[in-house]
Amino acid sequence: MWGVEGIRRPSFTKEAANNLVLMLRQLFDAQNPTGENLYLREHSQPNILASHVHAFCWYACHLPERGTVLDWGCNHGPDSCLLRTTFGDNLELRACDVGEPARFSAFFAHTRLSDSALSRQDSMRSGMQISRPHRQS
Repeated sequence: MWGVEGIRRPSFTKEAANNLVLMLRQLFDAQNPTGENLYLREHSQPNILASHVHAFCWYACHLPERGTVLDWGCNHGPDSCLLRTTFGDNLELRACDVGEPARFSAFFAHTRLSDSALSRQDSMRSGMQISRPHRQS
């Protein structure tokens, strides 16, 4: 499908969307095989994966076929995984978040991201607020 200014836009069939859900499911299973990571377990529920892919299918149609994408606040990078699967190497993917990317090695291996970990100081300079959970007394 061709969009504005002759830029090729992805189009998604139900089968293509289901394949994206399956791809994410496989990455979650590879990263969290025992289900011990509660965050990943919660974010890998079928309805959440389907909703995430549904939103992706909507916004991916508004992206250029080639270029650079910054996945800001990517955490485990599900959007970058969807972008890499859909656009292949046509997009240069970069990511930035607090924490080390190695925490989510299965996801980052899939995306081949150029990533940066932010320190608390870096985030304050950029205007991003990092809050830590309050301790209960």
